[in-house]
Amino acid sequence: MSSLLAAVIVEQPGLDAGNVCGQPFAVSGRHEVTTVADIFDGIEAKIDRAGEHVDALNREITDWAQSQPYSVASEPEGQATHHRIYVNLHKIPDVRRWGLLLGDAVHNMRSALDHLVYAGAIRVTGQDPPPDERRLQFVIVDDPSSEWSKQAWHMAPLSDEMRAFIKGVQPDRSSDPNGYQLNLLRWIRDLDDADKHRAIRPVFVLPAGFQGYVRTITGGKMTINMPLAPIDDKATLLEISGEAVTEVERSMSVVLGIGISVMPEHPKGPRLIYEALDLMFNAVVDVAKQFREKFLV
Repeated sequence: MSSLLAAVIVEQPGLDAGNVCGQPFAVSGRHEVTTVADIFDGIEAKIDRAGEHVDALNREITDWAQSQPYSVASEPEGQATHHRIYVNLHKIPDVRRWGLLLGDAVHNMRSALDHLVYAGAIRVTGQDPPPDERRLQFVIVDDPSSEWSKQAWHMAPLSDEMRAFIKGVQPDRSSDPNGYQLNLLRWIRDLDDADKHRAIRPVFVLPAGFQGYVRTITGGKMTINMPLAPIDDKATLLEISGEAVTEVERSMSVVLGIGISVMPEHPKGPRLIYEALDLMFNAVVDVAKQFREKFLV
């Protein structure tokens, strides 16, 4: 996955080190700020690195899925009031590595956002490093109306316009047709925070259900439960239970997707990894591009 920002980071001919786009930079007592491209280089590098991790993870999951690595079975056979459909793994995936790649991708996205605030502080103050550099952070809050003022000190060196822009891209209440809250920046924050303390473990999900027959032999209530299944041999994918006697066809075809187990909106229905990472990556690219065009040129 290549960054969408590469095309806009171009040195402008005829500009000296102290003047970019006609705007002079001040010089601090420690370092001289050179060009906007120099300031933005670290942001683009973080975004590109996130994209490399995303591509590597998607490639490894695809290669595993195309190797016919699993089959499904059910127990007990025959008629019963409870059936468990489970996975037989013929090729064990490197789930530990997948979790590390996922965490690294999200961390680089989060870092790119923090780099924006750092670059903005340099742009405003003309100092590199800027004042209070260790306290700088791209603030992401769940409820800007009540939490923003408590976190705004992380962006003290920024201009009012920069802080207003960041507040304007805070998590909202929009949703997609599937009912998910597309609070993409909050996903990045929460997944990065989770990865600091424990490895993020992908899980099995069933995005398209399964092909097969469940015959109802007697009347009565029946419940179908699809738990979050770890990527382990014999992991439960589907449970059918209740008063009704049912029978599960032996020949079943299940297409398994790999999802993220840490998702605040729908803990029982995670996003597929490739979908969630693409959404988060594109959100960071869009925010970074807008911030650069508004404030760094």
